[in-house]
Amino acid sequence: MTLFDPLLYRHSRQVVNWFLEKYSLDAKVKIEIVPYKKIDCWGSSAEGTKHKEYTIWIAKDQGLRDFIATVVHEMVHIRQWENKKWTGTGEAEANRLQYKLADKVWDDGII
Repeated sequence: MTLFDPLLYRHSRQVVNWFLEKYSLDAKVKIEIVPYKKIDCWGSSAEGTKHKEYTIWIAKDQGLRDFIATVVHEMVHIRQWENKKWTGTGEAEANRLQYKLADKVWDDGII
């Protein structure tokens, strides 16, 4: 069961839309906000069964900056899949960009 938190969902949707626009990505992203113990990590993402459709799972039990950074981290993976370009697992790039872009979210007035 997915737990619905309206404020976290709204923030995550704003970040996903910002990221899609920023990188000119034409993709559909489903967001699920869940407890950490459900996914045993802070965030996860997967390609959907349909072309250009993805799901991200974000653990709700983290501070807001970390939560936004996790959304960004998963969106970096979606960009990697969309562009079919990454090195290794893609984690190094996602880790490098997650807080840099999370801070940009605030700078751009998204949240």
